Amino acid sequence: MVYRDFVLTGGKDKEFLRYTWPAIQEALAYLLKYDKNGDGLPENEGYPDQTYDTWVVRGESAYSGSLWLASLRSAEEIAKQLGDSAAATRYHDLFSKRTSKLHQETLEWRILPLTDTESEYRDDIQADQLAGQWYANMTGLGELVPRDMQVSSLKKIYAFNVLKFADGSMGAVNGIAPDGSLVKTNEQVEEVWTGTTFAVAALMLGDGLKDEAYRTAWGLYHTSYETKGYWFRTPEAWDISGNYRASMYMRPAAIWAMEMTRPPAK
Repeated sequence: MVYRDFVLTGGKDKEFLRYTWPAIQEALAYLLKYDKNGDGLPENEGYPDQTYDTWVVRGESAYSGSLWLASLRSAEEIAKQLGDSAAATRYHDLFSKRTSKLHQETLEWRILPLTDTESEYRDDIQADQLAGQWYANMTGLGELVPRDMQVSSLKKIYAFNVLKFADGSMGAVNGIAPDGSLVKTNEQVEEVWTGTTFAVAALMLGDGLKDEAYRTAWGLYHTSYETKGYWFRTPEAWDISGNYRASMYMRPAAIWAMEMTRPPAK
């Protein structure tokens, strides 16, 4: 968030970076303690340790893993801005350690298209698995994973989480089984989160999947404005029956990411 604010406010407030730099380094050092196997990616521990707080995951996970890589790249860029070459090298090496293994494993890495490595949901397809890449695109950090993997993942999400959920009319469901069936064992898995869907649509736009992006976002419009009347207090989430919760939530503001996203150059 620090680097995001720095970039989106013009990239000139180095005093802001300098003030927050000690806390950033402390936070990353703390998270690195959860890299139990030394492969450069912290493991989730089966309790609410990320924003899907009732959808617990275990082991290396797609959502947390991609955000971790984005954090390392952000820290590297902040270090460069502050002239801290030692820290820039340290964070670059941590990032490269994980992405080097990623390239060796090609499409078998857990960011595509799975959720995590150990929980009962490990084979489910998660709509938010590339949250870190979305962030990296918005802040100019480049590819956390190769673009062909991003596109492959997004097409999978579109085909399953969007089109196999209410025929694509309600947005992207958070998680779905690999056979396309709905997961009914966890509230957050079976929900559409409005902010997540807008973020996924923005990432699709950035990767050149324009039709998929607007069809994905249309599901939120259709549900909010044309069928359920949620528009006056947009909720965080709803399920396939239309039951919603957490109205007037902040996550739907992710719609602005679509406005800010530019498709890749031809």
